[in-house]
Amino acid sequence: MQQLPKWDRERTGWLLPLLGAGLLAVWLANAGEQPLLTRRGYIFAIGPLFLLAGLHARLAAYLHNPARFRLAPLPVHPHRHWRCSWPQHLGGLLWAGICGLAGVATGSLASGVGLHQSAALMADLGLLLIHALLLEPLIPAACAYLGRRFSTDSSIGSAQRYLGGGWTAPEITVYLYAPALGLALAAALAMPGQLALAKVWAGSSWSSMYLQLLGVPLVVSLVLRMVAKHPYSRGYFEAVARLHESIRSLSGPPLARPLPGWLAALARRRTPTTAIALRLCARCTPALSLRLGVLVVWATWAVASTTPALAVWALGAVCAGLWSLPFGRVWAAWAQFQRSTPGLPLARKSWDRARRGVWTFCLVPPALAASFVAVFG
Repeated sequence: MQQLPKWDRERTGWLLPLLGAGLLAVWLANAGEQPLLTRRGYIFAIGPLFLLAGLHARLAAYLHNPARFRLAPLPVHPHRHWRCSWPQHLGGLLWAGICGLAGVATGSLASGVGLHQSAALMADLGLLLIHALLLEPLIPAACAYLGRRFSTDSSIGSAQRYLGGGWTAPEITVYLYAPALGLALAAALAMPGQLALAKVWAGSSWSSMYLQLLGVPLVVSLVLRMVAKHPYSRGYFEAVARLHESIRSLSGPPLARPLPGWLAALARRRTPTTAIALRLCARCTPALSLRLGVLVVWATWAVASTTPALAVWALGAVCAGLWSLPFGRVWAAWAQFQRSTPGLPLARKSWDRARRGVWTFCLVPPALAASFVAVFG
């Protein structure tokens, strides 16, 4: 049996877990004086929001990826699409788990609560991650089954029109609610186990009741995970067609990202090759002004904040990565541009100067922000 062709993965799926982990570390670092029970409540409340941040990138392979639409006309059983989408989902969730656990450990240790309480908070988040691993596939399964067109007389069709509110196609309404409801279900099933862990961590010995609180929800999650592929298979073909039709109608034709005014003014003062490179930076990296603003906000907050230094610099490293790492796209586009324009009358020194300009543009803002915090913080 041949493997299905590979597709381009979501390139932003690793950024949001990093940023969320940094914010989680800062939150817990500022909550060091709170009792352990309160910080456990923070994990219960913030954990699903942390997972929700990168959920779309993790689940894109099931329905949203263009490969699903291209392969839909082929005689391929939906179960194969399900199996081929699982590795990207698993990799994204493992990365989110690593970032989340690292953020909890960093924030807890920075607040000075000790290893014992840090391990308790990490255990709570780890249990939530296990339930999310089992229950997140229910989200694309529900979207595939309910993302079809139902008759106007059916209860599902009425719910689609009512919950959509006229803002989107009835078949797309489920995509507005399924992600949050899926993670809410994971949090609800993880809660009994978290309460059992809290009792054991407080000094109680393991009993059959605690094992049931921990094990029964895991069995329920496992059963739901095992049956999720069947509703996915039933609705896959129609749901993929209607989803991508809606994406095209809402997005319109592809347009280049607008060039920020401050970058256009900077490009006008440089050589032609450097101006081309700066334009590539704006076209190939998303939200350039927003990412620069995140650096500025972090530097301003870090100078005035009383948060422990470890959490401040951990969040700073995340903000620096949020600014610098997307520039990897620029180098690929730069090499392609050079190969496609070999006849331009530009000296090699001009290309080298432009390359240095991109490196400067990539590295100088984080360095300036870190220097500002080090001097005035």
